[in-house]
Amino acid sequence: MLAGAVLAALLGVLVIWLGTNQYATGLTLSLFGVGFSAFTRIGYVQAKLPELPRYALPRLWDIVLLGLALFRQHPLVYLTK
Repeated sequence: MLAGAVLAALLGVLVIWLGTNQYATGLTLSLFGVGFSAFTRIGYVQAKLPELPRYALPRLWDIVLLGLALFRQHPLVYLTK
């Protein structure tokens, strides 16, 4: 919220007091905001999720065509209606 307020105040200063084009200034500040937020959270964006555990019913998932679709699902899939 603070970053949005700062960018909105900067937009107001640039457009009202300095007389810049509001469309070009708004587009520039929005692109800057997106790029800056991606830059500051680069570690969060590039973080990898842990590998999910594999759920498979031992001999049934080897069945051609049906094994992958029916027998390699999470146990909660089988409990749904």
